[in-house]
Amino acid sequence: MPQPGDLIEIKRRGYQHWAVDVGDGDVVHLVKDDNSSLPIYKFNRWFCGCQVKKEKLKDVAGDNEWKVNNTRDRKQAPLPAEQIVRNALSLVENTVHYRLLQYNCEHFAKELRYGQATSMQVMKLVVGAGVIVVVLAVIYVGPSTVAKAAIKGANLVFTKVGAALKAASATLKAAPKAASATLKAAPAVQKAAPAALLAISIKSTTT
Repeated sequence: MPQPGDLIEIKRRGYQHWAVDVGDGDVVHLVKDDNSSLPIYKFNRWFCGCQVKKEKLKDVAGDNEWKVNNTRDRKQAPLPAEQIVRNALSLVENTVHYRLLQYNCEHFAKELRYGQATSMQVMKLVVGAGVIVVVLAVIYVGPSTVAKAAIKGANLVFTKVGAALKAASATLKAAPKAASATLKAAPAVQKAAPAALLAISIKSTTT
């Protein structure tokens, strides 16, 4: 059984819905205005307003599988359970601006538990999109062209890094010479200083 403050991951078709257990069989989660949760694959729900609701876990999950998912505890210590529940309940009936990539139901739940909004679903989505782009590039452009572009980009980076290192090396080499020249000039400046001060003094008294 989940404990107050636990994160609940509910399997939906094509995505996972997230909620926070607040005790007595209740959870707090994000709900769209039409009282439905927010699947990521429907574009009209990528950016929308939604409400924070407190409902029974059995009603939110329905026939879907669910589990306690606090796996991020291994990397980040959660807030005290009392604080998680208090913060969650304080947001009930508030309106939240839902954004698929920046702030979805998983961001909301994990922010309550850890104080930091993160989403593995988004990370997987972004990585998957990157893989698809590479695959399509290989299919339509050809693997050799993609490889050449990658090598060209890497060479450009290495060239810029090499130029920066060369400039830094030249600066370091020039530094001792500049310091030596300054030290050599110092005695001459010291000798000239009294004469310069005297000349300024004479000029001021004559004017």
